[in-house]
Amino acid sequence: QHEEDEAATYFKDKAKTQPFKPGDIKLADMNGDNVIDGEEDVTYLGSPVPKWVLGFNNSFNYKNFDLSVYTIVRWGQMMDYELTSIFNAQGKGNHPAHFDYWTPENPSNMFPRPSLTNFYNYLGYQSYNFVDGSYVKLKTITLGYKLPENIASKMKLNGLRVYASANNLFTWAKDPLVKNYDPERGGSATNPLLRQFVLGINLDI
Repeated sequence: QHEEDEAATYFKDKAKTQPFKPGDIKLADMNGDNVIDGEEDVTYLGSPVPKWVLGFNNSFNYKNFDLSVYTIVRWGQMMDYELTSIFNAQGKGNHPAHFDYWTPENPSNMFPRPSLTNFYNYLGYQSYNFVDGSYVKLKTITLGYKLPENIASKMKLNGLRVYASANNLFTWAKDPLVKNYDPERGGSATNPLLRQFVLGINLDI
């Protein structure tokens, strides 16, 4: 009953929006005026622009084999992570981690109570929706093999190379919340970049 009274008082005195219930997110009254608004209670969380952007493109050759590896790094960026909602009508917000949500028996979980709509637990632009978007991604790896010239010439070719390539192969994210999410798409609830595997042939006629 204490939590219900606190939530009702929070709605009446501070939020001035939808009624709050136990297990909902509490918004911080940053300036202490007992009113949650978009002026004095806004605080800086971080920038979507990374502090560091790096790219590594390494190539290796051994006899007729060639290997290239391309890795990208975006470090020190804040991401607006749209998948923290408990419920989404399109099914994109039902993240497995949300099973560890708030309950009266375990009120210390990091995820709010489940709700039929995502409004109560979404609450717009607040820190719950923003995570550290730093990541390292193995973007592309390609392995190729070039036929010896004497074999290619017998096939009436100047050269022939076969290769296998993989894209979006592996991502390591600093924040565990986005470890199974593709941070390269910037936090939106759209489809991730596909993992692709390609087999190809380069002919020199």
